[in-house]
Amino acid sequence: MAVDVSVGVLTYNQEKTIARTLDSILNQRHTCTFEIIIGDDCSSDDTRKICEEYGAAINCKNEKRENENWIVFKLIINKSL
Repeated sequence: MAVDVSVGVLTYNQEKTIARTLDSILNQRHTCTFEIIIGDDCSSDDTRKICEEYGAAINCKNEKRENENWIVFKLIINKSL
């Protein structure tokens, strides 16, 4: 699937705001295929859990890559008006 727009979100201990950030991105009006790439720098709060829940809840292809310092979520969404 070709992606028209990529949105990058970097996080660290953002459990209070990450849901609002992702909702804002997902609620944009558009007719394109886009991806949200979320990079979490080993948050010690629930940021990672919230990102995982978003990935599971929305109907999209998602990938998760981890190393010892970072986790990257890649959500690909095909949404039209």
